[in-house]
Amino acid sequence: PFFTTLTATLFSMWSPFGLTRPQRVPEFRQVVLAHNRLQHLLRLQRNKSVPARIETAALKGIEATSVEVEVDVLPGLPSFTVVGLTDKAIQESRERLTAALSFLGYEPPRRKTIVSLAPASLKKEGSMYDLPITLGFLVASRQLKGLAPSAVEGWFAGELGLDGALRAVRGVLPITLAAVKSGIK
Repeated sequence: PFFTTLTATLFSMWSPFGLTRPQRVPEFRQVVLAHNRLQHLLRLQRNKSVPARIETAALKGIEATSVEVEVDVLPGLPSFTVVGLTDKAIQESRERLTAALSFLGYEPPRRKTIVSLAPASLKKEGSMYDLPITLGFLVASRQLKGLAPSAVEGWFAGELGLDGALRAVRGVLPITLAAVKSGIK
């Protein structure tokens, strides 16, 4: 009975991976690898993470170009990574975001958080990305109840103070004109 149960268990573990019927009982290492892959798939299914997408802009002279801020909060060791050809001010936004969220009573980043500013080939500078990154984090971490990641519409730009206050940024007029030109009302 044990051998039959083991074979049936192994066969049922193989089918999600597209493997054919077993020819022989696999070695212990293969059983462990199949079990680990199954656990990984189940973990991914439980922790369905949907990245939040927030629109903003980058300034090139007096022209504004659309930039999409994608924020994803994943299981894993705490880290905060910003990618997409950013300068030092954007890298420092993590500290402003953490202080502002703590002051306002929200949970600061305590999991693996990835922020992508796309297009990656366009240089992004300044602290104007604080607001879209913070809004994206709140949506991705599900701290704004009843708000789906795809429900946030509009272009956002602003610097955050450590107390959560919004500060003015340069280039709001070109950003507004570009947003209207792209169809935002």
